[in-house]
Amino acid sequence: MQMAPMILAVLVGTLTVLVAAGAIYQAIGTWRDHRRFPPLGRLVRVNKRRIHIHVTGEGTPTVVFESGMGASCLSWTLVQPHVAKFARAVSYDRAGHGWSDPAPEPRTAQQIAHELRTLLDATGVPGPYVLVGHSFGGYVNRAFAHLYRNEVVGMVLVDSVHPAEWENPTPEQLRMIEVGLRYAWIAAWLARLGFVRFFLARLARGSPGLGWAAASAFGFSTAAAVQRIAGEIRKLPAPSCQLCANCGRSRRISSARGSTLPHCRSVLRKRLRSSRSGICRWSCFRETIMRHRTPIGNAT
Repeated sequence: MQMAPMILAVLVGTLTVLVAAGAIYQAIGTWRDHRRFPPLGRLVRVNKRRIHIHVTGEGTPTVVFESGMGASCLSWTLVQPHVAKFARAVSYDRAGHGWSDPAPEPRTAQQIAHELRTLLDATGVPGPYVLVGHSFGGYVNRAFAHLYRNEVVGMVLVDSVHPAEWENPTPEQLRMIEVGLRYAWIAAWLARLGFVRFFLARLARGSPGLGWAAASAFGFSTAAAVQRIAGEIRKLPAPSCQLCANCGRSRRISSARGSTLPHCRSVLRKRLRSSRSGICRWSCFRETIMRHRTPIGNAT
């Protein structure tokens, strides 16, 4: 009977040490990421928080890129320079993504659209706007166009989410949301304590045993997804940039997400030819912008 309290004390002490070590490991990794990977653009203070925006090129209309769920402005790294040759191109990080500070407000499409409009106004980026959205970003673009329809002259949806898909969610979709929220909550705490960074780093370096065991604790589908991510990471060159300073991912994972979500050049060339949205091809995209283009001297 006297051994039970001692064993419990040892377990609690060990757990406390692991938690503290993980938090320190994560803090050091985040600090190093901030130093190694400065923002591509600039940080603008909006509603008492810093939001990262990257503006290149000149002229009108202004092309605004909206990334998919969980992605950052790095999704458009290879696309934005091409668009900047004939129009002003803007990519940014939603609150809580990339180099942007998190926000307390609910992450609804309308709220994000409001924040984007406030950011554009604070940065002095004029309209009219051509909105380019990938996946969830297309849903945000629809909300923006509805709220500020007089400022939007075109829209490109790249494998975008359609509102009808979630108007009347099926039991399977509701279950997906429930499981996703649960895993996201768990993953957020594991990331803050350094476990996500540590296990994914082991996977990326070709030591799958420990990481695979940890992922398997959440079920086969989660473990398979992690394994696919690790496979993509191993194909990449040396990491060069940061994706999510607020989520605690390692720089190698960040580089992977920035390079593969979406695979930038294919987004507006290959994907626009085969996407289910079927909006237009790359040439049509360029023509849409040029049609609404005004000389730089006449831009308002």
